[in-house]
This record gives sequence, C-alpha cells and structure tokens, in this order.
Amino acid sequence: MAEQIVHPGIVKAVTPQTLTVGFTASAACGSCRAAGLCTMAERKDKSVEVPNIYGSRYKVGDEVEVAFRSTMGLKAVWLCYAIPVVILLGIVLGATEMGLSELWSGLAGIGGVALWYFVLWLLRGKLGNRHIFTLK
Repeated sequence: MAEQIVHPGIVKAVTPQTLTVGFTASAACGSCRAAGLCTMAERKDKSVEVPNIYGSRYKVGDEVEVAFRSTMGLKAVWLCYAIPVVILLGIVLGATEMGLSELWSGLAGIGGVALWYFVLWLLRGKLGNRHIFTLK
C-alpha cells in the first residue's frame, strides 16, 4: 500500500458532489518528510475538495483527517514537470539537428510544451476525477 500523508482539517462546505475541507498548516509541516509533495508547508490556510462519496455523514464544522497518497504527487510531478522538459529538449535538439535556427528551434520547443499542456487541459476531467484526497 502506498504511503499516505494525513492532515487534520475542518469541513467548511458540503455539496452532493464535494466536501471542502480547510486546514491551518502548523510549524510541524516544515519538517515533514513529505513537504516536497504537499503544498501544506507553503501556506498557512488551505482548502481542498474531497469527492463526496460519504453521503450526509459529514456536516460543516466536523473535524476530519484528509489522506493523500504520495504516489499521486509523484504522478503530478511527472505530468507537469518531467515530461514537458523532455518534450522541450527533444524538440529543440531535434530541430537544431535538422538545421533550424536557434530562434525557430526554441519557438518549436515552446510550442511543443504548449501543446502538451493543452492536452493535459483537455484531459483535466479524466485526470481530476481520480480520488486524490480521501477522508479517514
């Protein structure tokens, strides 16, 4: 089972589709092993939306714990940072090898990365429907 990162929070809003849970980051977040995967260490107040698969079990003001699988953070890093760098370098080097000027090679690389982010934007519904946050 993947390691889970757990944060205590309070339910701020309840809809049939989502629960909004608010957090107050403490000083302990800075020393957490998973601080690089979690943005809790960067802000004092944070809210996340959790898919409401719990029905009417939770109400506004309830104290809950939100769990986040660390593998989901790694997937996001690959999709948003690693793959675009590979695309950029591949296109720029390939275009330079084909004899294009540095300007056109750079613009082609930026266009390739823009196309990648556009594809991610088109797939946002499919990617966003993964249950990243769950309640414990």
